[in-house]
Amino acid sequence: MSALTRFARRAVKRSYLYRRHRARSEEAAAKARTNSIADALRAEGCSVLEYRDVVDRHRSSSQIAHVVGSGWSVLKSQKLIAPNDFVVGANMAAYLDIAFSAYFVENASGSGLRLSEYASRQFDLLKARGDIGKDKLYFKNIWQSSNSVERMVFYYGERASFVLDYNVKERGGRSEYSARLAAQSLIRMDKRFIKQARSSIVPCISLSRHAGCQTIVVHGVDFGGPYFYEVMSNEDLDIEALDIESMRSRAYSAAHETAIGPLATPIVLKALAVAFRKTGVSLLSATEFSPSSDVLPVYRRNT
Repeated sequence: MSALTRFARRAVKRSYLYRRHRARSEEAAAKARTNSIADALRAEGCSVLEYRDVVDRHRSSSQIAHVVGSGWSVLKSQKLIAPNDFVVGANMAAYLDIAFSAYFVENASGSGLRLSEYASRQFDLLKARGDIGKDKLYFKNIWQSSNSVERMVFYYGERASFVLDYNVKERGGRSEYSARLAAQSLIRMDKRFIKQARSSIVPCISLSRHAGCQTIVVHGVDFGGPYFYEVMSNEDLDIEALDIESMRSRAYSAAHETAIGPLATPIVLKALAVAFRKTGVSLLSATEFSPSSDVLPVYRRNT
């Protein structure tokens, strides 16, 4: 082995060790901040749960889980969800007429006690639903600076349980390698914290897996393009006549911010599917119409 090759290998190793150390330090700092916010919420009488408490609450008898995002393709795939399946949603998915087993919310942004327009819309939606109560509704991202303790307590203190979470950081430099490292971290359950990686869809997938489901189907994870509730605003909407090619084209031409970067959602989902497969768990796209089918196998319900 030449001196140049030995030097290159040492440089690569040092670079990886540095990134790993930096990622671990950032994750430790994130956990410390989350713990501090959690203490403030507990002092206000709020329910703050560790991840194992959430998992224990949702141990599922169903082998099939559906993770529901807000992309346009869910309008085509929601009919695949059966009454006894385990269903996890997030953000605006509650606009759909689906019975959720668990639901994540993360936005209490605003000023003073006033919510921002999006956060207010989300709060009103969940309040109107009435069937997503404290036993199903989990507020994450409590560490986010836009989520003040005052607003979280005022709006969600009696409606949700707050959960401990943190973002898995990039370790590997190259996107595919970094995603594989992230996937290895994500499949290892942290008893206290639920792990995230850019997108809200990731903790939904993690909960489905740790709840005991063997087949996890993602809906409305389209990496870009319109949200389903934007499409639904058209009163003349004919779901069966949706221009799929146009929707897919819009998804790729207007990619969501979570679909870009070293831990971009498409790359993470692909790596998770590989890691899950080794443990006997299938991670699937709900429909071939969704861009997620470019990185995941497509679900076929047995009838």
